[in-house]
Amino acid sequence: MITQLDLYLNLLRKVPYTQGVTVPNESGAQLLEQAIELDKFTVTNDELGDVISLNASGAVTMTYYRNNILHLFALPSLIAASLVYKNMTTKQEVSSLVSGLYPLIKNELFLGFDQEKLTQYIENVLEQMAASNLITIDDNRIAIVAANKTQLIIMAQHIQETLQRYAIVLKIMQKKPNIERSALSHDSHVLAQRLSNIHGINAPEFFDKNVLSTFISGLKELDYFTGEQDEHNNEEVMQLVETVTSLLRPTVLATIKASLN
Repeated sequence: MITQLDLYLNLLRKVPYTQGVTVPNESGAQLLEQAIELDKFTVTNDELGDVISLNASGAVTMTYYRNNILHLFALPSLIAASLVYKNMTTKQEVSSLVSGLYPLIKNELFLGFDQEKLTQYIENVLEQMAASNLITIDDNRIAIVAANKTQLIIMAQHIQETLQRYAIVLKIMQKKPNIERSALSHDSHVLAQRLSNIHGINAPEFFDKNVLSTFISGLKELDYFTGEQDEHNNEEVMQLVETVTSLLRPTVLATIKASLN
């Protein structure tokens, strides 16, 4: 945990999301100590050391803080997911994937980059990942440092619930291309609740109808969702489905597919 905290602190200091963000001066170890003093966590001991955890009610409470902080790590997490789950091997591939999904994520998380700044930010994050020995970059080709892959996997998790919601909506659209918006919202809500129960997602907003509706509105604004059978539109939706689902943990994707069969 301390190693991961230090990784994130260095990322925020070296590649600031915006100059308006204040980053703590403390180390990961100091922040962890302060957090434990708040008496919000359960600390147990065994022969291998301390285990720090949250109970179910505490996990729900902490989603408030997590959701605020997620804005700062959404794009680094998406970059990590592209490396871990989609096995991207060049800077261009990573930049293209993140740029393609950015308009959807931007709507939900109120991100403020224009295209030029986004491209530079992606470049800077990749360079910082290399400086942190998570990846190597050789003439624009990227390789994961095997010894530190776990840190990338953890970083890739932060955007997972967002991508899972996207996959739910998109897979339903793919299965029912003529579905009306109200029905799409309802079916997405039902499937998101199921996914939450099966995979233990302690976050009420995961299946919140307003959050799902915001994403559907974004799809409509970007002409992905028309509610009509359209060959060109269906092809674009299929490409978006492939991109999003390729970034998911396999177990979660399997649940979504099985629920729609």
